[in-house]
Amino acid sequence: MAALTALAEAHPELAPAVALERELFDGERRLLRRLGTPSLAGSPADLAERLAGGQRLAAWHELSLDWPEVRLRLRQVVDVLRRHDVIEHDDATRFQVLGRDGALVEASERWYDAPEAGSEDALGDVLAVTLRPFLTRTADVLLQRVQVDGWRRGTCPVCGGRAAFGVIAASGERHLVCARCQGRWPFDARTCPRCLVPDRLRVFAAMEGRYQVAACEACKRYVKALDVRKAGRPLFLPLDTVATLAIDQAIGQQGYSGD
Repeated sequence: MAALTALAEAHPELAPAVALERELFDGERRLLRRLGTPSLAGSPADLAERLAGGQRLAAWHELSLDWPEVRLRLRQVVDVLRRHDVIEHDDATRFQVLGRDGALVEASERWYDAPEAGSEDALGDVLAVTLRPFLTRTADVLLQRVQVDGWRRGTCPVCGGRAAFGVIAASGERHLVCARCQGRWPFDARTCPRCLVPDRLRVFAAMEGRYQVAACEACKRYVKALDVRKAGRPLFLPLDTVATLAIDQAIGQQGYSGD
């Protein structure tokens, strides 16, 4: 929270985005304090076998979700997004209704099982923020049971989500960070995680070297990464997402997409 405050003070133009992230992060932090350790099936050997077969570690039916907490979190997220004018009033009303009926479980399952499909409206974004703390706790448990060093896909080995960010470790190795569960896995720095085409990346540093951008000339998509050697700290997604909005704008003007 202090880091977000400092960012807003140093860059007043980012204050609205920081205020949004502060509220979302604070609610998520409070929820994580209430959540227990999820009960997840799968021995280390079973999980390693799934990875070897190209399967994600957590199928939908295996997730341990506290639905009263999910519904409460959805209402909170919708309220925050509406007050910050991120979603329209009609969408907010529709999502609040969804949170009170049985259709929420079905909608969440569709979202979870089709991470590449996107959404016709803002529902996908709302579900992503709502379910993130639950999926983060799931990833924490599973990644303690099995090594994912052999995973070579551009999607998350835990939940199948796409990478939101990357991290350049002290060793120089690149790790990707899942947008949905924040699980991490190593990935070849020369290969695009979106289209998996090797040796077509245009890589450059930004913001005094703290960040690295890998833009693919094959699919015209890009992934940002925090270089911990230059930043002197670990990745903190709420902070680094907002801090790099200028990078998104600049690279977008060159015809690349972060989606």
